[in-house]
Amino acid sequence: MKERVNKPRAFLSYASEDEALIERVEHDLRNCQIEPWRDRREIRDGRPWLESIFEEGLPTCDVIIAYFTENSLSSGMVAKEVDAAQIRQLADSGISFLPYVNRSETRGQMRIDLQALHCRVWNNENYYEVLPSVVAEIWRSYMERNTAIAISQEKTRRLEVELELERLRSTLNDSAFTPQEEREFQHIYSKLQESAEVVSSVLVQRTRDGKTNWIEVGVCTFRISFIEALKRNIDSGRRYFGHGFLNEIAKEIRTPSLLASIPIENARLDSFEFQTDLTPTLMIFGLLTQVREEHRLLGGHTYSHIYSEKMYRFVSWLDYHGKFSDQHSSEFIEFIPQELAHEQAASNS
Repeated sequence: MKERVNKPRAFLSYASEDEALIERVEHDLRNCQIEPWRDRREIRDGRPWLESIFEEGLPTCDVIIAYFTENSLSSGMVAKEVDAAQIRQLADSGISFLPYVNRSETRGQMRIDLQALHCRVWNNENYYEVLPSVVAEIWRSYMERNTAIAISQEKTRRLEVELELERLRSTLNDSAFTPQEEREFQHIYSKLQESAEVVSSVLVQRTRDGKTNWIEVGVCTFRISFIEALKRNIDSGRRYFGHGFLNEIAKEIRTPSLLASIPIENARLDSFEFQTDLTPTLMIFGLLTQVREEHRLLGGHTYSHIYSEKMYRFVSWLDYHGKFSDQHSSEFIEFIPQELAHEQAASNS
């Protein structure tokens, strides 16, 4: 296909018998910076006639100027160029169809669909009267077509960009969290997901001197899911993390299966403590914030640890990726009687 020039192109459809007027039109269009396309000038030697017209001529133009006379109406080639289906197809591409007749009587000899179009008389008598409107219509069609093409190309470009962005998003990160958060939270989870060992006092009821009290008879060690405990503590509305963390959720981890593992009947668990202090780890990851609390009545101050915004974001990440189970998990490890516990504590000291 011939390369388009940066100005309007007008395809001239006519009969060879009317060439004198068409040459006049061609000359004046060139003076108005319009590139005419005529078969006798544009088709190169040895090129197929029909292929040149319908593949290199018509599709590269902005308008079709069809000049109807008694001669062109009997021309088979003109009939092909202004075929109804051909005109509709070109119109879909933004190519305008501008029909003109040599005299009023010619309109009655045209096809029915062509008679429905506005066809002005254009001949040697009114040539310069009609020429300005022909030139204006060509330039208008050219601008409208280029605007439509530019809009279509811009829509296509935006769609391609949106699709590419969507592809990159799905490639880089398919979650509601940034890639950096995904990497960091996955690392934190790998450090905290293993069960944590917890020690609890084992109490039983004893009656002495008519009074019934809970007496410590030993120490029980078991494992719990720290991630599960953390989520339950936050879901309950608590903001603080510290020594009372496990005591606050003790009622949730006193499961019948855990109590059944303790070799003491009617035992109760109390005073839960972590074997390992997780506070420094949570501080390093930025999940806790240390706050200073002043005591005006007693004087002095204490430090507490509250959950940071990052902690809440981390818990949301855990929930988003389904890291939580429906029930609290706990696993019995061992029970040490009170006497043995004291001996171990003494030997360790």
